[in-house]
Amino acid sequence: MTEAQKLEVKELDIRFVKNLYAQLNARNQKIHDLRKMFGRKTTDDFPAYMSFRTLTNAQIPSAYEEVYYLVACMFCEMEKPSDADRKHVKFETLLHRMWNDTDSTDRRISRLLDTDFESGQFVSQFVRLARRAAKELYSNEALDYVSLLTDLKFWDEKEHYSRHKWARTITAYYGDDEKIKEFSKEVVENEEVVK
Repeated sequence: MTEAQKLEVKELDIRFVKNLYAQLNARNQKIHDLRKMFGRKTTDDFPAYMSFRTLTNAQIPSAYEEVYYLVACMFCEMEKPSDADRKHVKFETLLHRMWNDTDSTDRRISRLLDTDFESGQFVSQFVRLARRAAKELYSNEALDYVSLLTDLKFWDEKEHYSRHKWARTITAYYGDDEKIKEFSKEVVENEEVVK
């Protein structure tokens, strides 16, 4: 992907998120329709899917439609109307706040990093962690949905850039370099098996 294409995709993501905020603050009924769909697929409920298409009003690339749908439904479930400027926090930063909380939480985060978006398990694992991570937001913070869209769109790329970035953010503050190396080794081993 060229730099111009990357910039175009970023601008699309920014417009997408701005439109969601505008619809939320206008108290659009379609926000309510999508609120109950977080974690579901575009094919699960046709009226909700049509609400998504109408609400977002963007030329979403079909290859990434499930990612945009997941993020739009997450937004609708978690955001409240607000005029206040809030600091945008990346999703992996929220996972960092949860890291070392309990062994089961650490395992869930590690499993998410090991799971492909296209697999049947990614969305359910993501939803469970996202609902827990939302509790880690401070009152003056909002989730950085643009960054989240970018990371999820490229989650399954061969280089696993998004996953490595998340692993560094989640564990590096604690000096868990061994866990990062372990994760990187597992990713390489998994790629070898797939080939």
